Amino acid sequence: MNIICSIIIPFRVLNDSVTNFIKSFTEQNNLSDIELIFVIGDCRENYSEIRNKIENVLGSDFTLLQDKVEGSGPSRCWCIGLKAAKGAFVSFIATDTVVDKGWLSVLLSKLRLQKRGSCLVGNIAGTESKDYLSVIEKAIDQRRFDSVIVDFRNFIGDRELLLNILNKYFSGKYFSDVELDFVLKSQLKIVPIRVPELMIYNRYPDTLSASVQRKFKHGIGYGRICKIFIDKFRSIRTYGLYEFFIATGILCSETWHAKLSYDNIIILAFLNMIFLSGMFFGVVLPSIFTRKYYRFHFDE
Repeated sequence: MNIICSIIIPFRVLNDSVTNFIKSFTEQNNLSDIELIFVIGDCRENYSEIRNKIENVLGSDFTLLQDKVEGSGPSRCWCIGLKAAKGAFVSFIATDTVVDKGWLSVLLSKLRLQKRGSCLVGNIAGTESKDYLSVIEKAIDQRRFDSVIVDFRNFIGDRELLLNILNKYFSGKYFSDVELDFVLKSQLKIVPIRVPELMIYNRYPDTLSASVQRKFKHGIGYGRICKIFIDKFRSIRTYGLYEFFIATGILCSETWHAKLSYDNIIILAFLNMIFLSGMFFGVVLPSIFTRKYYRFHFDE
């Protein structure tokens, strides 16, 4: 079988949200041209039970892997799947999304025309919800897409290229989307190709407290990455503080120019401040403290 693309899907627990995500693939055509790889991010979960549940939805044509540690994060799981993938390209995708009915057809049609060594960034849209949090999150995702920023919720890359990056820059362990974005653009001068019609739908937090928690944890993750990774590529070490300064300017500009109502701009500014406080926390504190409370972001 000629596998064009291996689709790698990490999850911690097989809950209703993950099951609904898996069901969305039963509506796709051309499944024979892809390889579905599910990665369980926790060694405590029952492998056989999970496999049986996925088989009840998809049949037996998939690969199921399991991490050897407790409660690992999605970045590590994506790279576990990458090492086992057989396709010429790999797709990183998250289970807090639902793929568009035409997603796979668009993906395969694009990949059949792509040269090896290229990468694609697909679009991320909000669900039909019109609540203020979804509107804000959708605006942020649109900015990331317009700027062609690597986002593992909808990213496709050449398998050999990604394996080489994993081994050369990350000692064969794992990389996050922020780290991969940095290596592709700053080290290899590769800018992913933007594909507007490659669409998935994201399920955003439905409460302000959930959004605050999410932003703070993401900020910590980004701050730690700036501290321990990006400085490796600088002649003058900044320990992440330079990146913190740059992020502050970007988020201030994002808030100021957002095409949102005044009330939503205020909320976006608040959430960006939460992100920056988390980022500063990740920059200034030793990893032993941040890992203790936010382990799933620091699972090397």
